[in-house]
Amino acid sequence: MMMQQIEGLKSQAARQVEQLKSDLFRISDWLCDHPELGSEEHKSAEYLISYLRRNGFKVAKGIAGIPTAFAASKGRDSPKIAFLAEYDALPGIGHGCGHNMIASAAVGAAVAVGKVLNQIRGTVLVIGTPDEEGRGKYAGSKSLLTKAEVFNDIDAVLMTHGAPRYSVGGQALAVRDLIIAFGGRTAHAAASPEKGINALDAAVLTYVAVNTLRQQLRRDANVVIHGIIAEGGEASNVIPLSISSLTSVCE
Repeated sequence: MMMQQIEGLKSQAARQVEQLKSDLFRISDWLCDHPELGSEEHKSAEYLISYLRRNGFKVAKGIAGIPTAFAASKGRDSPKIAFLAEYDALPGIGHGCGHNMIASAAVGAAVAVGKVLNQIRGTVLVIGTPDEEGRGKYAGSKSLLTKAEVFNDIDAVLMTHGAPRYSVGGQALAVRDLIIAFGGRTAHAAASPEKGINALDAAVLTYVAVNTLRQQLRRDANVVIHGIIAEGGEASNVIPLSISSLTSVCE
């Protein structure tokens, strides 16, 4: 295909995006107004699937055994280009990372490209990738989808993410969760505190030690560590028997 033809198709797709603008804002706003936590994005997935089907996409739901994941496709043969859609929200915050816009952008790009596919060979896909924030049963779904070979016959995978500046490509952080359980011995905190082994104290000391360590981490390693104490005991006058904490390491 001549470069002039390629540029012409790109211009057509760009014009399609402009025509879809009101739809894409509506999708983004709807997802923002109806936030769902990771692995629970049933309404969000259905909303995106419904729009894609109305625009001629064939949809496979629950791919790789993940109920809120999907693969929508339009076109024929290769090359196969996939846009990734994220649509999970954060607890208590909602779409703080802009996944509503990521999903809208993925759907918009695919629909726009799909409208010019009658002129060329190829397939455009939207892959719904739930639980990017890593809180539910299907946390890190992109990894699960990769292991299930969902991407094996796809030639290129693209997505967009909000940032303070415009760029194409670049580095991203990978998340690894560590769950640390502390076991102790319970006792009445007033009557016989000497008989107890305080699991909460162990968790707090560990949290403080890790937080202090963060100051000495290599800057070029780009490591980010965050943690919470998920359980802190049941009553203040009972020495805690067991505590769990969750630490996320991004690198």
